[in-house]
Amino acid sequence: MIQLDHITKTFDTGAEKVHAVSDVTLHIRSGEIFGIIGFSGAGKSTLLRLLLRFYAPTEGQILINGIPLEQISFRELHKRIAFLEQDTYLFDMTIAENIGIAKPGASMEEIKDAAKRAGIAEFIHTLPDGYDTDMGQMSARLSGGERQRIGIARILLRNPDICLMDEPSSALDALHEKELLHTLQTAYAGKTLLLISHRGSTLTGCSRILRAEDLK
Repeated sequence: MIQLDHITKTFDTGAEKVHAVSDVTLHIRSGEIFGIIGFSGAGKSTLLRLLLRFYAPTEGQILINGIPLEQISFRELHKRIAFLEQDTYLFDMTIAENIGIAKPGASMEEIKDAAKRAGIAEFIHTLPDGYDTDMGQMSARLSGGERQRIGIARILLRNPDICLMDEPSSALDALHEKELLHTLQTAYAGKTLLLISHRGSTLTGCSRILRAEDLK
């Protein structure tokens, strides 16, 4: 469970103090798919960075499964929470290594299973050297959806309790967005998902949706 109790984050610009989020109280149940909708500047990204401990709240407290966030080490937090950004970064290494980076020491069988569950395995089999294909040469040729699925494969391999996703379908058309969301809802079933988007279609599978304006 994610608990935000009266969270405020204020930035001092020098000229004034700006409330990025203001007095937010929110409880997200374990296993829930929760959505936040709104445009840029509404506080969505700040909320994610607070959950990842990139920022500390100015006021209030965040708890994960009843434990105050500041009492969880960064290493333990990294195990419990995964973050999928708008554009998955690919390293200059093989596609297997790009997926396996999420879990050092993972076997090829685990990597292939994660790729299959993320819906990217068939695409990988079309590459010149399959899982041994160097992404340094191929990266520019991958679509936004293919890159996102590699990012999802990383998450499935690591198997965290919570996944935060910032505009996960922003680079996709309606058909590929639907496929991606189906993958998330089936391959990541039972885990806690927090989806942030400005597109209502991205949040169709959410049990609850909060408007970003309510973060202010």
